[in-house]
Amino acid sequence: MRFEVIMPKRTSSCRPLSISCLLICMAFAIHGQQTDLLKLTGPYLGQNPPGNTPEVFAPGIISTAEHEFGISFSMDLKEIYLKRITNGKGKNLVFSNENNKWQGPEEVKFEVAGIFGSLHMTPDGHHLLANHITTEADGNLQSTIVKFSRNNDTWGNPVTIGPGMRATSTGSGHIYVTHVLDSRKSLGAIGRYRRVDDKYENIEVLGEEINQPGFSNAHPFIAPDESYLIFDSQREGDEHGGLYISFNLGGDSWSKAINLSEKLHSAKNAHDWYATISPDGKNLFFSSGERGRSDIYWVSAKIIEELRPKELK
Repeated sequence: MRFEVIMPKRTSSCRPLSISCLLICMAFAIHGQQTDLLKLTGPYLGQNPPGNTPEVFAPGIISTAEHEFGISFSMDLKEIYLKRITNGKGKNLVFSNENNKWQGPEEVKFEVAGIFGSLHMTPDGHHLLANHITTEADGNLQSTIVKFSRNNDTWGNPVTIGPGMRATSTGSGHIYVTHVLDSRKSLGAIGRYRRVDDKYENIEVLGEEINQPGFSNAHPFIAPDESYLIFDSQREGDEHGGLYISFNLGGDSWSKAINLSEKLHSAKNAHDWYATISPDGKNLFFSSGERGRSDIYWVSAKIIEELRPKELK
């Protein structure tokens, strides 16, 4: 369902190109979108579930003409978080389902000031993970993973985990992140912060099955049970790069990464990145498009079971 902007008919009091006319038109468009949104009920903004072919998720609502990525869901599927960049300015947005009616988007409320990257709702439903972006004295950017706690309708009490970008977590509390190796070359690796006795250990970089030398690896999504890991990469023979998946073979052993974008038959010139699996395990979400401009897509998560090694089924 795509929203179209319907311009009011011109009258003598609404002259072409006048500022007041433009403001009135914008008000009509915004009011119309909010009214249509309130008509949507059920999970996933009332959208029909996808099949085995990726589809744009909630066109005109989630996926717009802007740059969207980093979607995440509350465990009850009544909150949808995403990052949207408009004219170079990013905002963390949330859609909420109250009394079976969808509302939003609203900007996520933090009790502390700062610039925060995309968000991830932890499996326990009580915390948000984000990367806090700061500028050092020498002008370089620093990204640090923080964990927020819910405080009524705001998020506060951030706990610093350690350096990194895009964080997702397991049910046991381990956090997987993009570990920046060289920001000037956009070179990253997948790292993990283990949670032991309610404390986080120093980051450990995963092995070469995940972090193949010579290639950048980023934006991990770890399954809540830690059975598989989806991440962005570009391997030998892969012209554009995209999503890859690796399965946990036990302990710290991982299977050889499989080109997931290839299996999804994504557009050849598209760049797939930033994957998320819905809390009910039914749907795979990811962003796709040109760099700097992408929509959020979804597809049945059955593809994961089809790719899972036989010995792990």
